[in-house]
Order: sequence, then C-alpha cells, then structure tokens
Amino acid sequence: MTFASNRGHQQSRSSSDVAGCVPLYEADNVVLSSAAENLRLTSVSVSGNLLPLLCVTPLLGRPFTEEESNGTGPRAVVLDHLT
Repeated sequence: MTFASNRGHQQSRSSSDVAGCVPLYEADNVVLSSAAENLRLTSVSVSGNLLPLLCVTPLLGRPFTEEESNGTGPRAVVLDHLT
C-alpha cells in the first residue's frame, strides 16, 4: 500500500473531505542523545487515521485524538519496541 507524504497534510485536509480519509506518514531518522551514548532511532509521523485503518490499537494508553491528528492539540507519541 502506498501512502502520500504528510507534508502539507493540514492544508490539503482543510481543502478536501477526501484528504481527511487518506492515511499519511513521513519517516525520518533521529538521534536520541545522552551523556553516555547516542541512539539512532527511526521516527514516523502518521495521521491519526492510519492506526485504525491497520486495525492497530495500543496495548496501553489510547489512540490519537482528533485534535492531535489535525495539529491543533498537544503533540502525542506512540512507542514501539522490538522483542
């Protein structure tokens, strides 16, 4: 499945109801630094409707709110781990 980039999502969503239905994501590499070490992580920004589309629910916590999804609410994070 191919997803459109998250860039310009806020503008496109306000101009079209269809754009609000399309899940968006944008991946990036980030470095988490401490005094002891640097960790390279993959960061993925997603629209709030991506996780329900994939039938993914958090084991703890809650899914994104509408405000978090459209950029008017506080920033939110979903953490994942590999076992």
